[in-house]
Amino acid sequence: YENTYTLHNDYIHVDNRYTDYSDYIHPLHDQELPAFYVVAYLDTFVFYDGESAWTNDTLRVEPDLPFWSGPHYYFKTDENWCAWTDDNGYGIGLYSPVCTDCSAGRNYGSSGPIGTMNSSHGDCSYVSTQTDMTIVRFETIEYSYYVATGDVNDIRNVFKDQCR
Repeated sequence: YENTYTLHNDYIHVDNRYTDYSDYIHPLHDQELPAFYVVAYLDTFVFYDGESAWTNDTLRVEPDLPFWSGPHYYFKTDENWCAWTDDNGYGIGLYSPVCTDCSAGRNYGSSGPIGTMNSSHGDCSYVSTQTDMTIVRFETIEYSYYVATGDVNDIRNVFKDQCR
């Protein structure tokens, strides 16, 4: 597995390469490209699921997603990005150019106060961008994603103007 991180002024660009050298025969399955975990303090999930992508149309805000051990929260986003934010709309966003299917959830209350900023606690918020695929041994999978921080509108604009 290889990861290459390129720092830009407003975002991080991550390139990934993976080759399976095992003897395991993989079935068709959802693959997380990537799985993305943030501190539990960022507990509001924001994304776009409207019909006018990249027009600054209203974002969908989910302030209380369920604990992830139950059914995950599945969604599609026409803008290929989402963000975890605090109550003021400040946080971290993920943009995946190739995935519009995602799942998200929260792990909380297991090792400390709900909403902790302490990254050493097991509590976190989670999202993965997903695609159905079969991993074939000795074939390399390559994909990229982008990460940006700030106000949710600034995150959206970075992804719109610089990453897509």
